Amino acid sequence: MKSQNNILRSKKSQIHIEMIMSFILFIGFITAIFIFFNPIKVQKTSTVSLDNLQAKILANVSFGYAYLPLVIKEGVSTGSCFFVESPIPVSQNIFAADGNGNIVNSKFELGKIYLQTSSGQRFYKIYFSNIFNVHSFDAPGCSALDKADYSFGSLNTESAVLFENLQKLGENYKSNYPALKNFLGLTGDFDFTVYDFSKTTLITGSSQGKTVSGKVIAREFVLNAVDRDNNKKEAMLNLRVW
Repeated sequence: MKSQNNILRSKKSQIHIEMIMSFILFIGFITAIFIFFNPIKVQKTSTVSLDNLQAKILANVSFGYAYLPLVIKEGVSTGSCFFVESPIPVSQNIFAADGNGNIVNSKFELGKIYLQTSSGQRFYKIYFSNIFNVHSFDAPGCSALDKADYSFGSLNTESAVLFENLQKLGENYKSNYPALKNFLGLTGDFDFTVYDFSKTTLITGSSQGKTVSGKVIAREFVLNAVDRDNNKKEAMLNLRVW
């Protein structure tokens, strides 16, 4: 009887050892999969690549500018055009728009800012940047406004995406993709598309002819985009990396 009990205990111990060994082998197999084929690591690496691509593209298509708000006091007549004393030194092109964003002709001359009157408007924004096209005009007979007739707001600085830079990016993508990748400091592959808000394609850096391999990570976001005439552009940028 003792001998039979010892045999049973021995078999049970062997079964336990085999179960433990099987469990250890299973854990080892799973660990090896995560070491060599880690999906979390792949996802993280791809996301970092996408973040880098977004940052580098935006840095290369954006520009900075300054603007001054100008308010004409109610009841002040400005005729067809007027001029005011500039409150700041001006060394860049000036560009102006009314309160509705409509472009108005403007120029800077001898310390004065000349603006074409926009009917029914008392609010203007005067932009300063050599990026913008100049909308100058001959201004004989413009009304000279007294300082009591108007007020300037604070000088503001902002940045925006220049639509023409996006177009150039698309051209460079198609004409010399390897050079563009090198210029952006990228190692992986990418493509991009610029849409308007109705999803009509405006600009594309197409992956056509390229091998899309591995996991593709994509992102889409709205751009604050303008052209050289300061016309706002409805634009969304879709980026893909792999």
